[in-house]
Amino acid sequence: LDILCPEVFLSYQWGSICDYHPDGSPIFSTQKLVKDVRRKIEMRADVLCWLDVEGGLSAGQDHVRQMAEGVEKAFVAVIFLSDAYVNSMNCKREIHCAIEGRKLIIP
Repeated sequence: LDILCPEVFLSYQWGSICDYHPDGSPIFSTQKLVKDVRRKIEMRADVLCWLDVEGGLSAGQDHVRQMAEGVEKAFVAVIFLSDAYVNSMNCKREIHCAIEGRKLIIP
């Protein structure tokens, strides 16, 4: 049951490790940027964003299906293009879903 569906789907490839959290877990360059963009969009535009690492994916579930559902339910897909993005199978699936679903795509 989705009470509030994210209107904006954020599609990106995590990027390279740029730093580490105090607990030793890695911080990825593009992921860090996208998290910041998400916060700004949600605060300034008052819309919800789908982001894989912050509630978009559930542990133990089919991540490919969850990503596809995230795209299907959104009105807009924001694509963070990079060399790594165009070489990622997951990213290719996401942009394909956005095109097939006739979503507004913002590169």
